[in-house]
Amino acid sequence: GDSGMVTGFHRGIVGMRVGDTREITVTPADGFGERDNNKIGKIPASKLPAGVKVGSRLSLGQNKGEATVIVLNDEFAGVDLNHPLAGKNVTFTVILLSCEELPKQERLIVETTIP
Repeated sequence: GDSGMVTGFHRGIVGMRVGDTREITVTPADGFGERDNNKIGKIPASKLPAGVKVGSRLSLGQNKGEATVIVLNDEFAGVDLNHPLAGKNVTFTVILLSCEELPKQERLIVETTIP
């Protein structure tokens, strides 16, 4: 579904029943993607909020994501825009506690006309 969870997680829970426990390992391709060195950049130190340090997460603005500070000096911050789990296999331990039927989606038909 559209829960915000990675594709590999969704595939891993298929077939589970209430009470089941399962370990699901998600690869970068089915999870948070491969690391992309083109997503490394710099932000001038004058543009940084107070208190920033290496490891800080910075919001880049509405719908622009976040960056992790990887280098910091008086002139700039080196930032990594990759997801923190990019390039890694991630293992979830899942215990299915409950399961509900999804409500049937009503179908909406919309007609548009161009004036």
